[in-house]
Amino acid sequence: MVVSFGVFNTTGVSLNKLTGHMISEADQLGKVTLGRNVHAWALSYGIPMTDQLRKKLADKPVLMMDETPVVVLQSRGQGVCEVSDEQRQTDYLVVQTAPSDSDEQRVILFRYIGSRKKEAITAALADLAPEVIVSDGYAPYASYCKTHETVLHQGCLVHLRRLILDALSIKDMEKTFFPEKKYGEQQRRQAVELMRERHKDGAIALQFCSVIEAFSKIYAYEKTAQRISAENREEHLQKILECRQKYATPLMKSVDTIMASLSEQLCVSKADGTVYEALDQNSLFAKAVTYYMNRRESFRVFLTDARVPPDNNAAERAIRPATVLRKAIGFKQSQNYTDSMCTWLSLVETAKANGVRNIVSWLSEYGHALYKYRMEAVLNERIKHILTDGQGNEQQRIEDALNKRVMTAEFNTVSLDAFPFDDWLPWNYLKQKNKTADAALGTDVSAQGNSTP
Repeated sequence: MVVSFGVFNTTGVSLNKLTGHMISEADQLGKVTLGRNVHAWALSYGIPMTDQLRKKLADKPVLMMDETPVVVLQSRGQGVCEVSDEQRQTDYLVVQTAPSDSDEQRVILFRYIGSRKKEAITAALADLAPEVIVSDGYAPYASYCKTHETVLHQGCLVHLRRLILDALSIKDMEKTFFPEKKYGEQQRRQAVELMRERHKDGAIALQFCSVIEAFSKIYAYEKTAQRISAENREEHLQKILECRQKYATPLMKSVDTIMASLSEQLCVSKADGTVYEALDQNSLFAKAVTYYMNRRESFRVFLTDARVPPDNNAAERAIRPATVLRKAIGFKQSQNYTDSMCTWLSLVETAKANGVRNIVSWLSEYGHALYKYRMEAVLNERIKHILTDGQGNEQQRIEDALNKRVMTAEFNTVSLDAFPFDDWLPWNYLKQKNKTADAALGTDVSAQGNSTP
């Protein structure tokens, strides 16, 4: 029941609603009983599995990251929990994953980071070792890569494209021409003034359109390098690299030429040319050009490394379940419960990404296996102590040793080094299930073949 409720909760159904619909008064469960047990399961069984998944993610050379806000009442000094030492209005979750086509073993991890400060981002990367980080233009990622010289930063081309489209916004013009679907003399004068201003930037707008067209061509050529069934991973990467060298490299060179030229009109840089500022802080054109010039080199990493995608779309897609959940539940009471929510999201989304359909069965079977392992470890240790002690009533001491309440309290002290986590990783679990199903099917076919008509 706890596993089922935990999985349901990640889809946006609150535990209070689940309790109201699924639990009757005859069950004699308190309003918070299930919530506490879902949290406890995440601590005892979820975290050991996500630790294993994090080790797998640490082996990936390319790491993609994105953040999304979450409301935690404890951080705001509200709710029923003890007030947090560091109060803030908005907390953040971060998602960490690898490119979707990197291999068959997908890992999607959510982590509660609290604030969005540089220190929080750095802490989220402490147990990972990427060669390249792909993200949007949030400064702490670039800062992390500067302080870790072996790590490169790939900026998101899609995010840059959005800024350029905002600068070319037709919707803003429509609202100016037809505010509230009314068009009078005052609106006419405003429209004329707008057109005069737009006319001044006509050459700039045209060049921005050329940049958008270049991005469209880059992605069109990326599609021509999709992997076919006959290719292995190395052959596919080589095809991607050749495609990018032939098409994307000259296109990005043209983009760089255009943006550098525009920067002379719209931006001002420091003497060393490292930091650019917009001459007009209200100009969306200047904002887009400044954004590009300050992250210039980060938009070109994918050109020489076929493992690196040109955008952060995989991470943005991966984080959507957290945004859906945020809208559904509104807030979390405590930071600890936000942590456990991230654990559940990590397990469920990783299972989905690897094709595990019955996630409840996977987590239930894994949970039973880990429970049994811990129980046997505690039991063996207690019996060993009784046999070597030799004092008092042996039968009574055995009964005391088998007290489940006492044994369960010792579960978290059991070393998990010998537990076969690899067997329970979602991709290995799925393979084993498929083998079992194939074996059963083969038995049925064999039985039919030996039957007499």
